[in-house]
Amino acid sequence: MESWCARGRVSNTIDQHHWCPFYASVRVKMSGFTDLAPALGSSLRPLLSGTRCTIHWDTMAAFSETFEGLKLTDALFVEQRGIVTCAGEFAAFDLAISSVELRCGADVARSVCRFLTADRWREGESSQSAPLGLRFSGASEKLIRIIRSMENSVDEPLTISAIAEQQGLSCRQIQRLFLHHLKSSPMGYYLLLRITRARQLLELTDMSVLRVAIACGFVSSSHFSKCFRDHFGEAPSSMRRG
Repeated sequence: MESWCARGRVSNTIDQHHWCPFYASVRVKMSGFTDLAPALGSSLRPLLSGTRCTIHWDTMAAFSETFEGLKLTDALFVEQRGIVTCAGEFAAFDLAISSVELRCGADVARSVCRFLTADRWREGESSQSAPLGLRFSGASEKLIRIIRSMENSVDEPLTISAIAEQQGLSCRQIQRLFLHHLKSSPMGYYLLLRITRARQLLELTDMSVLRVAIACGFVSSSHFSKCFRDHFGEAPSSMRRG
């Protein structure tokens, strides 16, 4: 098995792993841990095109904007076409124990966990991240579904009425859920989610400010800049200094 570990700024011009197609052709399993972004140049991208893969949640937005044609998922780890992608360091532990279970059985996997003072391991399809602000809030499944819908519609923001119809709830019910769990209005949270996504794209990609604004559902760069400054106290362009 060939594996690599990488972390850094997302770029579609890096081609560090020209040997990937060869390994794929001879059926060598390849595993990528943590951030695949710097490693995913022109050689590896065709191998993953159209298949499910995963990456650490904090670079997922930048990754999807930079490399089109990939089916990114929030899973801990995914194996398709002999390529294993893994979201991060702790997810790599889950992947390793799952591999032990597959090859040696559940009893051996549990023994390894006990030796490593771990009480369990997570399935690969487990979600790696909780929605912004909800990791320890004990929020209801209804609210989590609403926020997932928002996360999937950052580039074309939904109205609260559309979300309510989609989720089978009333606008008033949605407002109460957000106020109770997040002390925020639904639209206020939605804006924070989009602005946070924009900051990730500015920090991790070479996308222009205008392109970032469009990718995060803003109709103009001036409106985007105002919202960004209101939330972070600085202009979007300042993220590119240095």
